[in-house]
Amino acid sequence: LLKFTETMFTQAWDIRFTNINRLASVLSGLAVLHRNFATAVVDNVIEDIRVGMELNLPHLNQRRISMVKYLGLLYNYCLIDSPVVFKVLYSLLTFGISLDNNVISLLDPPDSLFRITLICTLLETSGEFFDQGKKHRKLMIFLVYFQVSCSLSFISSATSHA
Repeated sequence: LLKFTETMFTQAWDIRFTNINRLASVLSGLAVLHRNFATAVVDNVIEDIRVGMELNLPHLNQRRISMVKYLGLLYNYCLIDSPVVFKVLYSLLTFGISLDNNVISLLDPPDSLFRITLICTLLETSGEFFDQGKKHRKLMIFLVYFQVSCSLSFISSATSHA
């Protein structure tokens, strides 16, 4: 029964997108008494995001958006700390990229902008909570890195198609 419940709380893609907030809220309430359960769900969510980056299958895109949204909400409900969010943001930006313009990465092809959507979803969900102190500075550094990466991707894509 515990494993089934853990699976149900992990699969945020199986509920309406607008209800993911409620799922995170209920998990937050359960975490008060069942911290190990909540930790297992958080681990599963992070793992699902990682597997989504490794597979990069377009038919899983809605699932990937749901899971990134869920992760952001888990931060909002204090189930994860900001370093976890930043680690996922940087992973979304850098996982599987090719620094050689002559080698096209299958995990992050130059014509795919989906990771930008995932990053924006996570920032839209929890970015407002990075409004002061070290978290704000880390967010500003990430945004600069994100802008530079987007610019380089555009330039690389434009030159490879020319």
